Amino acid sequence: MRYVLIGSWSKIGSTGKIAYNYYSYLKEKGQEVHFFYSRGETNGEKDIIQISDKKNLYLHGALARLTGKQGFFSTKETKKLIEKIKIIKPDCVYLFNLHAYYLNEFLLLDYLKKSGVNTVYMLFDEYPYLGKCCFSEGCEKFKTECKKCPKIHEYPKSLIFDRSNLIFIKKKETYAGWENLHFAGVKYIGEQAKQSALAKNIPFHSFNMGIDLSGLYYPRDTHEIVEKYNIPVNKRIVLTVGFSSDARKGIKKYIEIARKCKDVLFINIGYDKNICVDPPANFFPIKYVGNQLEMACFYTLADAYVTTSSGEAMSNACLESLACGTPIIGFNVSRMSYLAPAPIGTYIPYDNIDSFAEAISNLPKKNDEISTMCRKYAENHYDLKEFMKNLYQISETMRG
Repeated sequence: MRYVLIGSWSKIGSTGKIAYNYYSYLKEKGQEVHFFYSRGETNGEKDIIQISDKKNLYLHGALARLTGKQGFFSTKETKKLIEKIKIIKPDCVYLFNLHAYYLNEFLLLDYLKKSGVNTVYMLFDEYPYLGKCCFSEGCEKFKTECKKCPKIHEYPKSLIFDRSNLIFIKKKETYAGWENLHFAGVKYIGEQAKQSALAKNIPFHSFNMGIDLSGLYYPRDTHEIVEKYNIPVNKRIVLTVGFSSDARKGIKKYIEIARKCKDVLFINIGYDKNICVDPPANFFPIKYVGNQLEMACFYTLADAYVTTSSGEAMSNACLESLACGTPIIGFNVSRMSYLAPAPIGTYIPYDNIDSFAEAISNLPKKNDEISTMCRKYAENHYDLKEFMKNLYQISETMRG
């Protein structure tokens, strides 16, 4: 069979790693695969093709901010992609994130619908059934119709105009009568999708995400990263991964919690923007780390992985931490509690900084028993091979 994969990232970030892993899985099964992406890396594989350069990304982003019309630009690049798809004649197309300012998504979706090709749309977030947002975060307008959006200044952001209703209606028109479209994602997203005005009639396949438990994410020796980054290890350590420039990741809240827990070291990997004039002495910022072997060492080093995000579908960083033997603490948003039960998962009511700080203050130093419990849970629930098998099975089901 011939497959086409389309995603905003390749090999980098949660979605990029998943997309690339699926590309590799299909290749190992002897399938013909073409992976089109916007940002990220390749290993020089000729079937992994970049479809949007930085110039286009900046232009699309600027136009989206000025007009509020996320997903209506990059027309030239999208037409070129469609022509390549016509030549390939795939049996199935897998769509990963379509937002991120690199595609005219409606032009692409309209083509896929009219072509009749089997299409699997992975929902890493809630964007496919919302107006313009990526996470509903308690807003329930998507159950009827998105309009008068309270988050127009959040990603994908608009400086002035609220186009949430325009985008919502366009998605509704696009999905209507599309018999060869299936959605896939974690249980929480599936439950939300079934309540939405846009996606309630679209078949949804629910299953857990998966990570590389044997090749990358398992408890590792941490001496090298301690020396390389000069990390003080005389305190308990918590870790979060997230760009400080991304407000959804909640790094400001992470720093606020650090101020209340002075006897704990707070590491933030991905600190790309100075958002704190006077950071506390126990806040340890590190720029983006692309080396996943190093990341596995960081996960192992921490006594807990912390997420202060305001919305997540199923955080890969949390799964990777569990696989490396580290428990998680996070705000109870987007059903984060699906990830792991107590005592290896602790969930705090959103925005309750004091309760979050208390949970970290009471955090025990990680021992072998805790590490083994986390690792075993990851092995039983988040195996990459099982995830790839489930994802592949959708295309087999659609073939009949």
